[in-house]
Amino acid sequence: MFKNRFKNYFFVKIPICIFIIILLTELFAFSLSEFSPIRHGLDRKVQELEMKKKYENVELILFGDSVTKEIVDDYSLLPDKNILNFTTNKASGMLGVLLLYNKYRLSNFSPKKILISSTPGFLSFIPEGGTKKLYIDSVFNDVGDKDIIKNFYIAKDIKQSNIFNIKYINENLNLAINNLSESIVYPFINFCGFVDSKDSLFAGSKNVLKKEELLEMYKNEEKKFVSNKPLKFDNNTDIFFTSHSRKIMKNFFQVLKKDNVKLYIAWAPMRKSYYEKIYLNNELKEYESVIKSIAAEEKLEIYFYDFSQYSNFPDVAFREEDHFKTGYWTSYYAYILQDYMFNILEKN
Repeated sequence: MFKNRFKNYFFVKIPICIFIIILLTELFAFSLSEFSPIRHGLDRKVQELEMKKKYENVELILFGDSVTKEIVDDYSLLPDKNILNFTTNKASGMLGVLLLYNKYRLSNFSPKKILISSTPGFLSFIPEGGTKKLYIDSVFNDVGDKDIIKNFYIAKDIKQSNIFNIKYINENLNLAINNLSESIVYPFINFCGFVDSKDSLFAGSKNVLKKEELLEMYKNEEKKFVSNKPLKFDNNTDIFFTSHSRKIMKNFFQVLKKDNVKLYIAWAPMRKSYYEKIYLNNELKEYESVIKSIAAEEKLEIYFYDFSQYSNFPDVAFREEDHFKTGYWTSYYAYILQDYMFNILEKN
């Protein structure tokens, strides 16, 4: 008697309950399928592009990592020009740039020019593991996107002995219950309207300060130099390209060449101690030469600019490895970035 009840419980009731839970989860997830998970700025930009809006006569698309993003999101750069803000963060790397640009081109004409303003490491960064899942796999999930992503990552062979492995089931059955945060939690938050809509494809609203205002602001900043000691930063971060990152760069350049787009790359302001290290040992020069050689192979028109070559950015101006302290330094970066963008657009 007990044995029959035991079998009935474990082999009938429990499987039925599990099936019902999975079914209800899938139905709930399906009802929220029109609401994308919005977890970071890249989610927001992709969602806007997937609405297939038309952006007419785009003069410049600005890409960049979080160093530039926090400036462009706040300041109104060249408000009288038709510029799109595609800045994200280092975590998505150049693969994110390629995928984002491709998504834009599905419903829009190519821009006249593209500017990437970032720290050097952004151009060779390859998302892996959880970072890849959060900023690439779960964001760009159209069929075309997935094909491009697969092309850049070596697929791992699944052995027959792993057929019943939990990891295999999670990755291949694609059930909502295996990823509740992305299939239900974040879409539900978006559905309820709790998502911060600040991040968009356009620059911010704050006015860029004039030169006279910056000079006055700098006088107050100078007084802090003596009292403020710089944080201890790691200057041992090397910048280099792997065969993988070269492949992504090459593919992006091929797309730009086909679209007849001029590419401008500007190195965002860097800490004086770190900049001197990569400049004096020719690390930055060799890094640029790799990019130039790939561009030459694809016959792509490319131009470089280095903000740190024309301005001094002391370590004390930074709150962390790459990001400025809020105040004078963010205002100054907005000023010089806008000035460089203006010069780009004035060129033929």
